[in-house]
Order: sequence, then C-alpha cells, then structure tokens
Amino acid sequence: MSTDRYTKVTARIMRALEQGTVPWRKPWRTGSVGGPYNGRTSKPYRGLNPFILETAGYSDPRWITFKQAADMGGYVRKGQHGEPVYFFDWHHTVTDRDDDGEEHERRAPIFRVYTVFNAEQTEGIPWPALTPETFDPIERAEQLIEAMPERPTIVHGGDQASYRAMLDTVALPVPLAFDSPNAYYATAFHELGHSTGHPTRLGRFGPDAETAPFGSQDYSKEELVAEFTAAFLCAASGIETQEPQSAAYIQNWLSVLSLNRTWLVSAASKAQQAADFILGEHRAVSEAQRAPTGTRAAVAA
Repeated sequence: MSTDRYTKVTARIMRALEQGTVPWRKPWRTGSVGGPYNGRTSKPYRGLNPFILETAGYSDPRWITFKQAADMGGYVRKGQHGEPVYFFDWHHTVTDRDDDGEEHERRAPIFRVYTVFNAEQTEGIPWPALTPETFDPIERAEQLIEAMPERPTIVHGGDQASYRAMLDTVALPVPLAFDSPNAYYATAFHELGHSTGHPTRLGRFGPDAETAPFGSQDYSKEELVAEFTAAFLCAASGIETQEPQSAAYIQNWLSVLSLNRTWLVSAASKAQQAADFILGEHRAVSEAQRAPTGTRAAVAA
C-alpha cells in the first residue's frame, strides 16, 4: 500500500474529526449470535457458560432445564446427561447490624448452579426450525489476514475483542455477532495492528511483551496506532466506509489525551509501519535495505 494512499486515508479521518463525528459504538452485539441460549426465555448465556455449552458437542444452540422441558410439554430423554451453568442472583437481601444496634438491609449475591440439557436431548417439544445465519466473507480482507507474516493466533468466541501480548493471541467475537462483515474485519485489523507491537515484530512493547496499563497515555497512544492501522488495512481491502467509525473511535481516545492532536501524526506514522508489516511490505523493504546494491534493485523491481 503506497504512502500516498496512507496519506489520503489519514486526511479523510482528519476531516471527519474536524467536522464532528458520531459517537463511537461497539460494532458487535453482546451475546454471541448463534451461540448457546435458553430455549425457554431466548436469553443468551453469559460469562463462562457459552464456552462450557459450546464444547458439549451439540449443533443446536438451545438449552433448557429439566423443569422447563416439562413446562414446554416435553421431557428430557432417559439416560441423558446435562451440563452445568452458573449464575449470580443479586435479588437476595441480608440484614446487618451496625455498632449502634441498628439493622440495615443490603443486597448480596447468591451463587447458583443449574443443570441444562440441549434441545437434541429432548422429546415432545415442538421446537421451531432454526433459521441459519450466514456471514459473507470479504475475500480481499480474508486473504490479507491469511497472508500476514508471523501472524498471531486468532480465536473466536465471547463478547470481547482484544490482543493479549503475553500469549500473542487475538480474541474476537464470532463473525456473526458483528453488525456487518466490514465491522468484523475492521475490528480484526485493529487487533492485528496491536499485535505488530510485539517484541518479535515491530517492538513497540517491551522485551517482556507487557503493554501499557489501561487508561494511561501510552495505552491511549497505542489505541490510536491500532485504529489508524485498521483504517489503512480497510482501505487496502476495499472497505472505505469504515473511516467515519475510525474517526469516532480516535476522537474517543483523543479525549483521554486531552485533545492533543499532535499524537495523531506520530500514531499515523507508526500505523503505516504496522500496516506495511501486516501486508508483508515491511519485510520486503528491510530485505532490500540489507541486500547489496545490485540485489536491492532486483528486489525493488
């Protein structure tokens, strides 16, 4: 991706910042779409529960308790084994007595465990047919991710998008949880942008792979780098409608930096290096610089 193209993307983001942008919002829905949910209430399971249920080996995402199966006019087949799900119930109240003997009520959590069964383990329940959801990949974006040199491990699941430097792992919600394929790839590019800071890549993080504390200036600056990287890679993939959202995200972090826009120049420069690395162009340039003069010309050609 040429420097000129980086400059054009940066200029469009800067214009959006100057004109005012819509508030940034998380581009995926809480609760994995297509993930496990209660077949009686339609509420998605949260916390560790989705991971427990998704590894149980069933293709149907609907789960119910033994009692719910009976309430729905059916039953759990004999000999079936359920899976545990865990909840904190905050509706419980306890009474405390202070030093003066006065009683005070307060809410306290109660830890509850329920056993649930998959729809495939039941009989007699008229389950409606599941409407399959589809995700249409963007071919150029997929190719870009697959071809990234020294790519970190990418795992899908849960409701968070993050890069874990100590594990060198990118975590993303499942693609169907996102508002659109554009939003999915923009988020993936953002986290891959972070991954270029690893000591084995461009080395923005320390030798022990620790990132800056959340909320610190260094953390905020790294977020600017990652979002510029996402904007550059979206442009390289033909996803240019994401720039207003990138501008909104950047504006959000500029507020943490007390609107110090001088950091934008630095962030855009580091993001160019990050995007080049992901596109494989950083390595080509480095090899050309190390090669003898005659070889260098051949690589550049």
